[in-house]
Amino acid sequence: MEEENKIKVQDNTQPEPETPDAKSVEPNVAEVVADVPVEKPKKSRAPVILTIILALLLIGSVVAYFLIFNQPKNDGASIKPSSDSSQSKEETEDETETLPESEISDSRLTQNLFDKVLILHSVNGSLLENKTELSANLFFEFAGSIYGISDNLYVGGLSESDKFFIATNYMRSQGLFKSLSNYDLPADFISSRPMWTEYCSKNAGDKFCTNEQNTGASESEVASVYRELFGSEPESFVSPTSRCGAASYNSEYRIYYNNIAGCGGNSGPTRQAYVEKFTGTENEAFVYLRLATIDTGNSDNVPVYKTFFSLNELRDADSGEVIIPDESLIYTRLGSGGFGMIIPTIITSENYTEFEQFRFVFEKSGEKYYFKTVEKL
Repeated sequence: MEEENKIKVQDNTQPEPETPDAKSVEPNVAEVVADVPVEKPKKSRAPVILTIILALLLIGSVVAYFLIFNQPKNDGASIKPSSDSSQSKEETEDETETLPESEISDSRLTQNLFDKVLILHSVNGSLLENKTELSANLFFEFAGSIYGISDNLYVGGLSESDKFFIATNYMRSQGLFKSLSNYDLPADFISSRPMWTEYCSKNAGDKFCTNEQNTGASESEVASVYRELFGSEPESFVSPTSRCGAASYNSEYRIYYNNIAGCGGNSGPTRQAYVEKFTGTENEAFVYLRLATIDTGNSDNVPVYKTFFSLNELRDADSGEVIIPDESLIYTRLGSGGFGMIIPTIITSENYTEFEQFRFVFEKSGEKYYFKTVEKL
């Protein structure tokens, strides 16, 4: 017993070892069985191990950074989808945009597309009524800037007013305007219109100042033709673009009607178009045209341009002076002449590739095609 007590005394009076890092502390000395001899504390290896671990982590971080940020950009060549259904949305859209076009063999469709091209150019309706079976390589001439909206059609796009100009012009040429006596209008409707008042006051009793002798169409009738051409409901009912001979609109009685005929001045440059081909995809149809602009206003030596030019591109808006947009785009000159001169057929099957190409785009909806836009190629 005395020896045991001595051991306990010695244990209790022994100096405590230096405390190492908390993470490497050995079990508490008080919990060690008393008869196990106490060894002299060994020097801790924790600092060395910690240093090695930190070094390895640093090396690992450098390697990871290199692998992540120095990989070559993935161009998609190494990623092969297991099936077509796994293609990304972008790939699908790209395929849609580049769908191959094929020539349209349906003569009824090419006829319909050509009709609509003529309507968009406000070509006289007799061409539509008396046409023969159509094929590619068609030629037509269309009105100058004063009589049509071709400037807007090719430069800037059509406004709502332009679309109503096209629709009402077509209706009149096809006899779709009816006598105003068919509509619920006041007896003096025409004679009280601003453009008619002066004439009718000086020519009292003139039959042309009566509703019966004048024609028009209701909003709903015009909207029906608008839908057939453009595939949508009108955004609103507005007056047609102001051009010589354009119809007028009255919002009170919701009617489109003719104004007094009569135009003066020049018509602006003449344009000729050559229909090169009709093509299509699953959802669209295209009419390819080659265009020439004949500036008869430049009477000294009338230039023929190999593309479409609007009146504003050929005349200074303030001074009215002639502008030559680009000499390199002149195909030929016709000599002295001016408005009213006889213009020969410029574009033929022999030279059409020398003129700039435009594409009329029609969007398919059901079994019908509706005008969408014009693209300069």
